[in-house]
Amino acid sequence: GNYNTAIGFQANVGTGSGTISYSTAIGSNATVTESDAIVLGNSTLINGITPPPKVGIGTPAPRSNLEISSPVASTFAAPGPILTLSNSSASTPNAVAIDFDPASPAGTLPSARIEATGQSTGASLGFYANSNGSGSGGTLNQTMYIDPSGNVQISGSLYVTGEVEKGSGTFKIDDPIDPANKYLSHSFVE
Repeated sequence: GNYNTAIGFQANVGTGSGTISYSTAIGSNATVTESDAIVLGNSTLINGITPPPKVGIGTPAPRSNLEISSPVASTFAAPGPILTLSNSSASTPNAVAIDFDPASPAGTLPSARIEATGQSTGASLGFYANSNGSGSGGTLNQTMYIDPSGNVQISGSLYVTGEVEKGSGTFKIDDPIDPANKYLSHSFVE
C-alpha cells in the first residue's frame, strides 16, 4: 500500500481486503486493515481478549472508549463539550447519523440509528430500529420522527408510566347522526 503510518510498539498496517492505502495505526499493537482508516489502540488479542482502547479529549483519564470533557462552564446557548457531526455536501437535504451495534455487525445495516436530516431551513431527527436486530439483512424502520417545528410522530405503540400534560388540543370524531358523511370537531384549553 501507499501513504500509511504506524506509530507505536508493533503497530502496523495489516492485510485487509486488498491493498491498504492512506491509513494510520496509533498505539502499541494497533493494526489497521482498511484503506482510509485510523485505528487508535491495541487491536491484537492478548490472553484471548481484546482490551478496548480509551480515547480522551480534554481529559487525562478517559472512563470509556471515548470521553470528551471540557473545563469551561456551559450554558444552553454555549454548551460544552460538543460533539459535532456535519455534512458539507452541496446536495440538500444532507444527513448525518450515529449508528448503534450492540452485537458484532454481520452486515452493513446497524441495529439502530439516530439520523439528523436537514438544510438551512431546519432539521428533522429520525430514530430507526433494524427489523432483524443485527446488521445481517433486515431493514431500518423509522420508529420516531421529530420535524423542525417539534412535532413528533411515533410508529407503533406509546407507553407512558407517568402523566401526559397538554395545554390545549383538538380532536375529531364521526358525527353520531351521519357518521359516513360528517365529523364533529372539538377544541379545548386546559
